[in-house]
Amino acid sequence: MNEKKAKGTKGGPRQFTQTKLTFGSAFQTQPQSQQPQHKRQKLTDEDAQDDNISSKPDDALVKKDVAAAGSNEGNKSPSSGVSKTVLPALKDVSDDPEPQQHSPANLETQDTQHGSLRIRVTEKVGDIFDAPPRSILIHACNAVGSWGGGIALAFRQHYPDAFKIYNGHCKRSVPQHLVGTALLIAPRDGTRREHYVGCLFTSRRFGKNKDSPSDILRATEPAMRDLIKQIMGEMASGEEVGEVRICHINSGLFAVPWDRSKNLIESLQFGDEEVPDGVTYSGDIIAYSPN
Repeated sequence: MNEKKAKGTKGGPRQFTQTKLTFGSAFQTQPQSQQPQHKRQKLTDEDAQDDNISSKPDDALVKKDVAAAGSNEGNKSPSSGVSKTVLPALKDVSDDPEPQQHSPANLETQDTQHGSLRIRVTEKVGDIFDAPPRSILIHACNAVGSWGGGIALAFRQHYPDAFKIYNGHCKRSVPQHLVGTALLIAPRDGTRREHYVGCLFTSRRFGKNKDSPSDILRATEPAMRDLIKQIMGEMASGEEVGEVRICHINSGLFAVPWDRSKNLIESLQFGDEEVPDGVTYSGDIIAYSPN
């Protein structure tokens, strides 16, 4: 993938630095004999003064069975994820074991005990919107249907149709049900460069009524997990997906340091049972930031 470093000019358009979360340069769908998994609903709308992210927590439970002393360790098949109404407690990423280096080719053969897929973020500086066709652009949103300020306003200006979808999605629900979930909005007719828009519902409201930093971080992990599953579902259905880009979510009007959100994203793991059959996906994400 060609990377560009756009230099801002005085009075010119705002530029963003890319941070690369490792999903891979492109997502490929391999032919499969089985029926593709049901793909999640896609939505488009973002909050004005808050970042957006939402995802229903899907936890892959992995249990170990230990036989007699000296015997080998055996793994039980992980149970399927179940949506929960209560967000999981925020975990200390610093306590996680050092991630192992895996190449995309052997993702499907990794031990599910440690997660067959891990997300990797790569940082870049430039314009997040200057992306190849079919790229996915991710930002954090509030859950009341507002994209009135910050990076959300830029998304609204670039993708007005996506905003309408996002706004309608918020009106059909309530903030407490949306926070911690995500909405993937497919490219719309007339949308610039045919980009997907990924909305992360990380705060119920915005401005003075935004959620606390700890609540925003608590919602970020399940929301990102939800979005990644929606992306893999899109790939499983045969849709072409290009780069996966993300801005420095939560760090603008939500006032949460980017490094804290980045650490949560990079701690995500997906077992073999969570990756649809026929989907090959590296887990790379590019994070863009302004100059």
